[in-house]
Amino acid sequence: MERTYILVQTSLGKAASAAALVSGIQGVVRSDDVTGPYDVIVTAEAESVHLLGQIVARIQAVEGVTRTHACPVPKGHRHGNGGHVGLDPSAECEG
Repeated sequence: MERTYILVQTSLGKAASAAALVSGIQGVVRSDDVTGPYDVIVTAEAESVHLLGQIVARIQAVEGVTRTHACPVPKGHRHGNGGHVGLDPSAECEG
C-alpha cells in the first residue's frame, strides 16, 4: 500500500467545503481543513503510485482547490501508531 500526504490550497473561504468534498474521494483516508500556508491536509492510500496520482487529479478537480502538493511516504519510512492520530483519553499528563 502506498501513502501520500497532499497539501491543498483553496480559494478564500473554500477550505471547509473542499475538505468535505475531498473526504468523499475513494482512497482518501482523512481530509482536514487547517490553518497555515495550506488550507487542507489530505492523507491518501492506494495500491500503486499511479492510483495515488489519480487521487491527486480528482482532488485538483474539486471546486475551490487552487493548488496541490503531494508528499509521498517512502516505503519502510512509516513511524508512529499505525496512522491513529490523537492522544489516548485515558492517559494522564505528567507535570
